[in-house]
Amino acid sequence: MGIFDLFRRTPDIPGLKGRDDRATLEKLLSHKSAYYRWRALIALVSLARHGEYDAALEDFVSRDEEGSLRQLGDFLGYQSEPGVRVLAIDGIAVNYGLEWAERADVVAVLARLARPAALPLLVHALHDQEWFVREAAARGVSRLPYEPSRDDGNRLAEPLAALLRDPRYATRFYAVEALGRFGDSRVFPSIQAIAKDTKEDPDLRRAASGASARIKARAARERA
Repeated sequence: MGIFDLFRRTPDIPGLKGRDDRATLEKLLSHKSAYYRWRALIALVSLARHGEYDAALEDFVSRDEEGSLRQLGDFLGYQSEPGVRVLAIDGIAVNYGLEWAERADVVAVLARLARPAALPLLVHALHDQEWFVREAAARGVSRLPYEPSRDDGNRLAEPLAALLRDPRYATRFYAVEALGRFGDSRVFPSIQAIAKDTKEDPDLRRAASGASARIKARAARERA
């Protein structure tokens, strides 16, 4: 078997996702390579509606949470450089960062997992070189169903505060929402400035006003 035969055997996950070929992606959930099983599941989650593949996602992670998060981190370029491509030949799992659209899908998966152990990966995604991934990470963090620990909140606050200056409305909105949930007095002036900016979008100003009130109330409780 020649090298091009090996190349042809490499599943085209982005192509399958683009064609909404869920049947083939579902078959890949049983692929011998954990690498391709994960990539197929990530693509399916990104295509799904109403948590269609949440059970499969939980099943994958429950088997080996540490290994699963390590694989997702490798997809994001965690502790390496995102976007570096190395070909996986003949089903052998290799670690490399994905392109920006797929990294955003990984972030969506991490947000759906909603596990505290995944927070370092979301922090990493908030620093991603592509705005689309950063925005996806801010959206995911803003919707976490639990309150991060103080240490995790501090780690999230710095990159989220930087996103308050982003030119994209949605990115700023998600950053405001997230900081309103667990930001402290250090980010209060930046949030308050958005709330008072008459040139800013009214919905964002209202979100910033609400976030400011929550930050003040939380600070008062901590002083009591």
